[in-house]
Amino acid sequence: MDRSLTVVLGSDDGKNIPKRHLGDTTQFFIYSVKEGGEYELLKKVENTAIEEEEEGKHGSTAKMKKIISMLPSVEVFVGKVLSPNFIKMSQSTDIQPIVVKRESIEECLQVISQNFQTIYELTEKRKAGKREQVVPAFE
Repeated sequence: MDRSLTVVLGSDDGKNIPKRHLGDTTQFFIYSVKEGGEYELLKKVENTAIEEEEEGKHGSTAKMKKIISMLPSVEVFVGKVLSPNFIKMSQSTDIQPIVVKRESIEECLQVISQNFQTIYELTEKRKAGKREQVVPAFE
């Protein structure tokens, strides 16, 4: 059986991951990452939740909920930096947030591929109702 993960990364240019929270990027890029290391872009979604942020305040629950509703099939949210909403997600949703400290989407996808087993197991635990409280980070 071919196992895969549906992941989302945020970017402004479709190539690089800015050093800010996923929800502060202008676009979301949804990829399928397969166990063997293959990945493909499934969809690009404009981030219409940016305006949900309260002025100067990160971690808006309303913004988090809107982004989750925009990306219903995504199992893993990938960010370059840990956000307050990643912590909330880890505690209260079936979505697995992870931090990947790489510059480009391509590099992030490679790190996800290299750590596929670990990330897959975390998503399966979430689906079974077991939520890890720590948001894992990968280099």
